Formats: sequence, C-alpha cells, structure tokens
Amino acid sequence: MYEQDEISSKRNVDEQIKYILDEFDFDSVHIVLKALGYTWDINDDGILVVPTAVQLKEYAKELLIRLTSNKPKITSIQSGGFYAAKCDDYFSISYTLEEVNSLCWNQDKYQEFKDYPMRTKYLRGDYE
Repeated sequence: MYEQDEISSKRNVDEQIKYILDEFDFDSVHIVLKALGYTWDINDDGILVVPTAVQLKEYAKELLIRLTSNKPKITSIQSGGFYAAKCDDYFSISYTLEEVNSLCWNQDKYQEFKDYPMRTKYLRGDYE
C-alpha cells in the first residue's frame, strides 16, 4: 500500500508541475525581459542574452523539481528572477523584477544575519 501511495504522490507532483508550466505566461516574461534588456543566459558564443520563453520554462521546471527533493526544509527557491515555493503538497512559481526587504536597513543586524552559520548552511542547501 505504501508503494502505491508513493507512486500516486509522485504522479500528483508531476501533474502539478506540468499544470504550472502550462499555465505560467513565459512569453510575457520574455517580452518584459527583452524590453528591459535583462540578460542572464549565455549563448553558444559566450555572450549574455535575454533567455527565450522556452529557456525560462526549462529553468522554472528545474526549480520546481528541486523543491520536490527529499529535503523537507527547502520550501522555496529564488533564482534568476523566479520564486518557486512549496507549501504542504502544493507548488507555486512567480517572476519578480524588483524586490526590496528591510534586512539591510539595520546594518548591524544584517551583519549578524550574514555571519550566522545556519544562514550559510541554509543558503547552500546543506541539509542532513
């Protein structure tokens, strides 16, 4: 019975990721990135270019799959403008062009956070 539940759970995750990738408007994100000249993909000539909608979709898929790892403490990943999150058994993804937080507002507190060993471990994804 346990094995069947695990297979059903995996299928459910795959279906959710497929749904998110089908519904997310990667073309619009590409258009905005192109208009802003926002580059982060490297082409065959080693030049930074605006990622295509297909490349954005592939990268988003990689992030969502990383959330399905056996590392339960990883509940979100933010990279390349994408923010992928997992809450219970559900997933989400968004694309952010600009973000500010108050972490740097108090430099003393920021330095404490920056030097805190668990933060470094968390950001590297080193879990046991």
